[in-house]
Amino acid sequence: MSFTSSGTAQEVSLLGVFTTQTGVTPLGTDYFGWYTYNNGMVSMNPLLNSTEAMGSTATFLPTGNYGFYLENVQSPGTTYTANYFWFTNSGLDYTSGPGAPATDGLQHFSIFGGTNGAFYMGLEDTPSPSGDFDYNDMVLELQPVPEPASFAMMAVGAGLLGLIVFRSHSQNGEDGNNHAD
Repeated sequence: MSFTSSGTAQEVSLLGVFTTQTGVTPLGTDYFGWYTYNNGMVSMNPLLNSTEAMGSTATFLPTGNYGFYLENVQSPGTTYTANYFWFTNSGLDYTSGPGAPATDGLQHFSIFGGTNGAFYMGLEDTPSPSGDFDYNDMVLELQPVPEPASFAMMAVGAGLLGLIVFRSHSQNGEDGNNHAD
């Protein structure tokens, strides 16, 4: 699963974290970001992590074809550390660390369409067979950021509407002044 950039900035909001991996040793932390894959090279760009407060946001401008990743760091600071890297293109998944098992080859992202170009993403951070695959370890909302030109158009439209209403009220004697008949 991959996406094609429309040239519009995107905003991601952290709606929920229901993982046991909250940055408390020895459990770990989840890191979410976007990536590009070109000529056999993955370029990862971090956005949010599981230790941040609900409602935290990050804005990014994806380029070309891109996808999302979840890095799951387990047991930091101990003798056993495994980093799982899950990608929306599960063919890129890999693990690192002493004694880290192979990836499970399963999809760790669940994506649902929303309104006005937004979509919701649920992520699973634990490999099978120990994963519960509830896709709620991190829950995110992604939506396009309106361009400055769009903001300007909205402001002009609101100003014109206000002027029309004001003139209409003024012409009908509803300008707030007492008029003698």
